[in-house]
Amino acid sequence: MEPSSMVACYDGSKSIYVLGKDMIRNFRQLQHQSSDLIRIDIDTLEATKVGQSAFYNYEQPVALHYFNEQIFAVISNNPHLWTINPVYGTSSQSFKLDRRITGRSSCHDGKGRLFFKEDESMCELNLNTGIIQHYPDAYNLPMLDTILYFKSHNRILVNGKYIVNGVGNNYGSYLVSIPK
Repeated sequence: MEPSSMVACYDGSKSIYVLGKDMIRNFRQLQHQSSDLIRIDIDTLEATKVGQSAFYNYEQPVALHYFNEQIFAVISNNPHLWTINPVYGTSSQSFKLDRRITGRSSCHDGKGRLFFKEDESMCELNLNTGIIQHYPDAYNLPMLDTILYFKSHNRILVNGKYIVNGVGNNYGSYLVSIPK
């Protein structure tokens, strides 16, 4: 999966955090670089440069996930998950990832678990414990109380099964009818 030109995550309260190459074009008034973390206040739409995040080999994240007052950055083919401090924008390696995770198509369930989809298999990383659970095939997936959407695979995980969307989605938003 190619890095996105811009990635974002929401803190669940009042801020959206954005990072990436398209930031320079979209937030010129801040005079920043592609590695700068920008915070957008959803009430005022004010954009503020938080700080600069440095990643291994200057790679850019393909996804950001917010949990427990931290931002987790997923980078393709990088053996670690990175943590970004949302107050200062600094980054560091946080979790060593399972070697089977390479493409980094990921979702966060909002409860501290990141899910990584790889072809027919999936891995779950518990951000509270660091424990990685591997689901080797599409027939033994977890039953969750959350719907997950894997954009690069165009699949939705619901009730322990994948729903494959027949139409491409460039915007990451869906209205889903769940079969009973």
